[in-house]
Amino acid sequence: MRREAVLAAAFLVGLLVGSLAVWAYYGQLYAVEARRAEAWRVEAEGLNASNSVLLEKIRSLEAENAGLKARLAEALSNVSALAREKAELEGEAERLRGEIRRILTEATVVKVLPNGEYYFEVKRLIMNANRSIYVAVFAVKYDTRENAVSDPVDELLGLLVEAKRRGVDVRVLVDDYTFQRYRYTVEYLKENGVPVKLDPSSATTMHAKIVVVDGKIAVVGSHNWTEAALRWNEEYSVEVIGAAVAGKVEEYFMRLWSQGRGV
Repeated sequence: MRREAVLAAAFLVGLLVGSLAVWAYYGQLYAVEARRAEAWRVEAEGLNASNSVLLEKIRSLEAENAGLKARLAEALSNVSALAREKAELEGEAERLRGEIRRILTEATVVKVLPNGEYYFEVKRLIMNANRSIYVAVFAVKYDTRENAVSDPVDELLGLLVEAKRRGVDVRVLVDDYTFQRYRYTVEYLKENGVPVKLDPSSATTMHAKIVVVDGKIAVVGSHNWTEAALRWNEEYSVEVIGAAVAGKVEEYFMRLWSQGRGV
């Protein structure tokens, strides 16, 4: 009986010791897990706080982006308005340029060229011609005994040759009087590549004295191209600056030229 009691007591003591050991083991595990859970909780709170900061920054950036989009839309609207205004101003500028061209085309300026002033002005016009020089003069006298230094006619004819060589369309129309009395004039011009024609008919005198330069300037008057006319005679011509009038004179010249006789 005592032996059974001792065994029972030993069993109870073993059970108690085992329970205490299990409790101690799992209690330690619980403490470790509790600490780990606390650490996770603290970390989670930190992450939540960081997330809140990030979300706030995102909302701030979204608001700033919306503001930038609004400003961009306004800028694009302003650019469109400026582009329309630019196009309108360019159209107006082109209209004004056209008006200026029209005024300059239709405008006419007249200069009087008495006596020797004719020679100096025609010389200047020939030297500055860019496109064309058309000469129709009753008498043109090239003097083989003189030169461009001493004879103003020789100088003008030499300038016509130079203009032809630099690409200007130069044409000279004369009356039979020039061909018969001053044949050297025709020969000199032809030898130097300047086209020359006689007026349309030997039965009609071509008594005109005209010079047309670039279709914009016409000189009309009494001056023949002789040394006497350019230096000593009482002569009077006028220079008309303006495409409207000069164009009419050029049309007259071209009619004579188209019907002119070759030499």
